[in-house]
Amino acid sequence: MKKFYVFAAMLLVASMTLASCAPATPVIEKPPVVETQPPVVETQPPAVEKVATFAIEHFSVIEGTTWSGAHDRAGKRIAEKYPNVKYIYRENVGPDLSIPYAEEMITAEGANIVIGNAEFMGMPLKDIADKYPDVYFASIIASDLSTKPNFIRLFPRQY
Repeated sequence: MKKFYVFAAMLLVASMTLASCAPATPVIEKPPVVETQPPVVETQPPAVEKVATFAIEHFSVIEGTTWSGAHDRAGKRIAEKYPNVKYIYRENVGPDLSIPYAEEMITAEGANIVIGNAEFMGMPLKDIADKYPDVYFASIIASDLSTKPNFIRLFPRQY
């Protein structure tokens, strides 16, 4: 029985020692409730989206062709998908008509993106790119590597 009391006393001393080594229980104080006024938000009129007029010069007729027809369908899909894009075009644009048609679409119809879908249109569009710095030009060109800040040449993948 004496062993039992010694064991109980040792257990009591050990538990008191361990309890005294534990960190103090933190007291959680709630911050005082401060009533705040909702922030005043200045309402601005909705921003008017800038309309982009996307122009394509087609070297051939559109109806029944694969090259110009595909470009025309792509232009129409872009205009359908993006409500702030207007699609305009000219078909049967010959080598000597690239610049006049492009300038007409820029000045009369507000075109700010002009695409030539044949190689012979590329160099004339590159030549007028400096005259219209706020208009972006692109053309299908496989033989020339020149670019400008607002002119890029491209050659699409063909199957």
